[in-house]
Amino acid sequence: MTFVSLEDAVFNSESLADPVKYVMQVGNPNELFSDRHGGLIGLLHYMVMVKSTEGVSLMLDIGADPNLRSSDGSTPLWTAMIVKHFEIIQLLVERGADVNVREQKRGDTPLHAALVEGRKDIAQYLLDHGADPDARNNLGISPKQLDLFDKLKHTSSSPPNGGLDQWLEALGDTPSEEDLMNFLELCQTLLHNMVQQGRMSRIKAQTLERKIDEFKETEKWPQSFLSTQAIKIQRMREIIDELKAAFTEDLSR
Repeated sequence: MTFVSLEDAVFNSESLADPVKYVMQVGNPNELFSDRHGGLIGLLHYMVMVKSTEGVSLMLDIGADPNLRSSDGSTPLWTAMIVKHFEIIQLLVERGADVNVREQKRGDTPLHAALVEGRKDIAQYLLDHGADPDARNNLGISPKQLDLFDKLKHTSSSPPNGGLDQWLEALGDTPSEEDLMNFLELCQTLLHNMVQQGRMSRIKAQTLERKIDEFKETEKWPQSFLSTQAIKIQRMREIIDELKAAFTEDLSR
């Protein structure tokens, strides 16, 4: 059968082998074609969408770019994250897919998506292959912070009420340094968002953020001082009480 275009070969063929043969004949495995939903995608994207591991492998073998972007900016790896196909995700990463590629709308990375979907197996795989746990999306949230939110959510006896009470209880009296720092960074992100939404004055937010930054500086104190840990815990509780009061006051408006 002869096809007049890649789109023709994709949608009017009897086998996935036909569009592969077409791109081999024209010599362009990265050609974009209409997905018939208003967008343009590559054949590698399409093979991922239909969950054809064999098709994905074959396209990579003939030179398809694992980081090719569709008209909406998606890469094959992001398509694989959407269809939640772990084997294809592994195949793409092993063949050079960028594990820190950002989704254009929210600025999420694949690691953000894996954690949001509760796929700890995919998240761990991405981390093992260079995913950045500190990469912030457009809201300023990192995968590391999402992971902490998930831990707090599942530790709490009930969902958070907006005043942070359950999350604070879940942190416990002696949180790890890492969880504490991530929690405070999340609070700073919430402060920024509340100011942007007109739900907190910029002066109040800046005051609270400055206190958080000052607390973070205690991490640089020499650990030989006997009072250091006690001072840090006491100051942490004071800041958290102020944050609780501020969030409860402003979220109740």
